[in-house]
Amino acid sequence: MIKILDSSGMKACDNYTINALGIPSRELMERAAEACVSMISDGRFDLGHVTAVCGTGNNGGDGMAIALMLARRGISVDVVFSGNKERCSSPEAAFRLGELIESGIKISPRSDFSDSTLIIDALFGIGLSRNIDGEYAEIIDSMNRSGKSVFAVDIPSGISSDTGAVMGCAVRADETAAISNMKRGHVFYPGCEYAGRITVCDIGIPSGEAKDAIYALGDGDLAPIRARAAYSNKGSFGRVLIAGGSVGMAGAAYLSALAAYRSGAGLCDILSPEENRIILQTLLPEAVLSLYGASGPEETLKSALEKASCVVVGPGLGQGDTAKRIVKYIFENARVPIICDADALNITASLGLCYPSNVPVTVTPHLGEMARLTGIAIDRIKKSLCESAQNYAEAHGVICLLKDARSVISDGKTTFVNTSGTSAMAKGGSGDVLTGVIAALTASGADPLHAAAYGAYLHGKAGERAAEEKGIHALLARDIANAIER
Repeated sequence: MIKILDSSGMKACDNYTINALGIPSRELMERAAEACVSMISDGRFDLGHVTAVCGTGNNGGDGMAIALMLARRGISVDVVFSGNKERCSSPEAAFRLGELIESGIKISPRSDFSDSTLIIDALFGIGLSRNIDGEYAEIIDSMNRSGKSVFAVDIPSGISSDTGAVMGCAVRADETAAISNMKRGHVFYPGCEYAGRITVCDIGIPSGEAKDAIYALGDGDLAPIRARAAYSNKGSFGRVLIAGGSVGMAGAAYLSALAAYRSGAGLCDILSPEENRIILQTLLPEAVLSLYGASGPEETLKSALEKASCVVVGPGLGQGDTAKRIVKYIFENARVPIICDADALNITASLGLCYPSNVPVTVTPHLGEMARLTGIAIDRIKKSLCESAQNYAEAHGVICLLKDARSVISDGKTTFVNTSGTSAMAKGGSGDVLTGVIAALTASGADPLHAAAYGAYLHGKAGERAAEEKGIHALLARDIANAIER
């Protein structure tokens, strides 16, 4: 599990290391530079002539320390120093600048980088809080237009470490050395695209002092949910009830059920109108069908709920009177975890319904649904994905999985960001598949927060595998479901 910090959290960790552990900031800068030099020297870059672009802060100090180390190894290095040499914003940067001047390394205010084989970006770090313009913007533009490989120290200059936003302009790096910890700007768009390949450099700064940290999963975290006892039966892995698939929308319920089966659910029960019988039996004969007719869904739903380990409401449900009755009935009568998706979210918003408090509830809105649920504009939500998910989860006592290119999952206290997936998954039905994955994990006994976080990760990895086979344009939602591996 990867811990991801914002700028204030990283600064708190720095201060603790310096003041409580007694490790001088100059020593930390030396360690950061050594880690970067090790990465730069591993054979991936042409070190014929290296240019370090340095600012007046600690990030610039890191860059100057790197330049000095490379020069001592006999590598041709020069430095582009931007800012007032008499007014470095940190004593460590001023010290490194003094060393640089004494070394005789060429220092210039700008360059076209025509002689460079590698550019080291150490202009701005995580403390950037305003848009870049003027001479700094010109330098960044020159770096980007040079066509040369770029190695960024900690974070590409111009990327907000808290949001991943471009602050006016930003360096496009081939590789980024994340000093001590990943930052939010490394994982959220567009920052993750500007950072290139990211490697975390451990320089001995403990992260325990960081507040508001978020987490990302990796392949190594999946072992606990991959286990499956040899002595078991279908009842051991839960029964998922999917309430959805109105007339003409049976496909959504099918995709959720298929994904739930592929993700390990022992049984999947689909509550749907009688008109969908042939469609669902043909598409997924393994499913149990709980079908209702003109008299309404309540009696059928009551029976199905009694057997369920987890209930999904929403995929292809529609927003008519019957759909509203189903959502209300489930909210009032369910005694198992609920996953509220798609049309059920829209019904919740339009009717002003309150989520039940006696069972865990997971909501899975995309940005448009989140806007309807909260009354907050989509643009505002996009700028603060973590806070939006956290605030909604805390206010309503639910687990919120806010879907975007980087989905955020939170219960209001602990927050995950999902880093798996591909743009090929931007297809109708992909969300239905995600819901089915989460439902299977929930039904098999995972706590709802981790079911949502692990489910999002598994869903994204399945999408990556399916895209490799089908291509980024041809991928269908059912391809994702069929690529799920536990």
